[in-house]
Order: sequence, then structure tokens, then C-alpha cells
Amino acid sequence: MSLYEFGARYWDAETKNMSYHFYEYGWLQVCILSPDVVLMLKSGVKDSKGKDYYDGDIVKVNKLNFESSGPLPENLVVRLYEGMFQLFRGREPLMGLHLGYIADGEVIGNIYENPEFLGGEGADTE
Repeated sequence: MSLYEFGARYWDAETKNMSYHFYEYGWLQVCILSPDVVLMLKSGVKDSKGKDYYDGDIVKVNKLNFESSGPLPENLVVRLYEGMFQLFRGREPLMGLHLGYIADGEVIGNIYENPEFLGGEGADTE
């Protein structure tokens, strides 16, 4: 798949703005060259309400496709990590736990605009 099929958004740390329209404004070059701009790819997978998962999204996971020892619901972070979209608990990668394991989940925000959904741990979870 191409970048365009997946889609992307960017966070501008200087202006504190999220944009989903960087294709129209030539922002890809800015995202690559600017230390204040973070590019986040869309995964190609949607949550239980039809919303796209992006790198940096906070997902309220209500149910997994297997028995979990962790309490649910739980807010986890989607990260493009080691070539796949994996779930993180704050800064901790939940190794091997990727979007395909979510049976019922909903995007509730992202690490830049809604760090409070992670108990204050937001954009610094990289």
C-alpha cells in the first residue's frame, strides 16, 4: 500500500495543532525537515465505531480476542513500532499485542491533545 492509501496526519508542536490535510499543503517535506512536526501514519484498521487508528492514538480497549490478565477496559497507545502498529501501556510496549487483537476498542484521543487519558503520560511516551 502507498502512503496515500494509508493516510497520515501531523502534529505541530509549535502551534499545538493537529492536521489531517498535509497532502494539500505540501506538508510531507515540512514533516521530514522540521523538528517541531511529528508525522503519524494511519494504520488502515478501524475501531469498533469506524474511526481510523493512527500512530499516537489512545484507544479504550474493552475486549481482546483472547483472555487477558490485565483489567479491561484499559487505555492503550497505538504505536508504529518495529514495522507494525502495536499497543503500548504508557512507555511500555506490550510486545506482540497489535491492533488485530482488539475485539472491541474505541479511539478516544491522541497522545498530543489528550495526555490526561493516560494519567498525564502523553507525547513523551516515545
